[in-house]
Amino acid sequence: MPSIKINDAEIHYLEAGSPNDPIVLCLHGFPDTPYTWGYLMPSLVEEGWRVICPFLRGFAPTKAPVDGPCGPLALGEDANALHEALCGGKPGVIIGHDWGAAAAYVAASLEPDRWSVMITSSWPPLPVFVDVASYEQMKRSWYVFMFQQKFAQKFIKQNDYALIEKLWVDWSSKGFHSKDFARLAIAALKETDCLELALNHYRSLFSDELTGLPIPDVPMLYIHGKEDKCIGVDLMDKFNIDASLAQGSEIYIMAQVGHFPHLEQPEIFNSEVLRALR
Repeated sequence: MPSIKINDAEIHYLEAGSPNDPIVLCLHGFPDTPYTWGYLMPSLVEEGWRVICPFLRGFAPTKAPVDGPCGPLALGEDANALHEALCGGKPGVIIGHDWGAAAAYVAASLEPDRWSVMITSSWPPLPVFVDVASYEQMKRSWYVFMFQQKFAQKFIKQNDYALIEKLWVDWSSKGFHSKDFARLAIAALKETDCLELALNHYRSLFSDELTGLPIPDVPMLYIHGKEDKCIGVDLMDKFNIDASLAQGSEIYIMAQVGHFPHLEQPEIFNSEVLRALR
């Protein structure tokens, strides 16, 4: 598996397509891995894209200091550095799911000229999500607060990381078989210090490092599952985010889909992504 040293990390990544083709950078979320993009990668390659899917900080085999940078800001800076290292700054496309979406927002906010299009799912644009304090969403986000605690690692590791499998089941639409993807995530989190670093991403959410960061001035396609039990679709109704997005942006709500639209209904998801890139 290829890897590259950027910032203070050694980033390992999956790759497909010709080195001469323009880059699409695909960023996974929690608890997940780059293998989550397995349905999308062939479709992008067929359309003439080079696809790069890194293991984020906190997910083996990527190596990063456990006491080093973490959270959306660090992940967004990693995305920009990775793009610069692999294609010399030529404009590319960034795609992110969950934490990968948070990283994409930061990357495009910091360097909007680097990205021609941004496609995100299952984590609304950061200024919207961070400002949410609804009772229903706080119930869905119970795990975020549990992850702040010193006992979080011990709790997650119980019964061979059973919590990770349960989160996948809870967040997915009924009938979706998530176990294989959950086990891939567990394998990536079991390596030394990985789980603690992944938890540090969540702990960073209560800092002020993102204060003042603008919504990216990059055309965006945002996709959200109507049955998402992790981040409720009601947030899309509560806030008028259309007005704050860059010109040419679009929001697409996928019916009968939970937190993993790219896996639960890959044909529809891929079709929407390719439409946004044409």
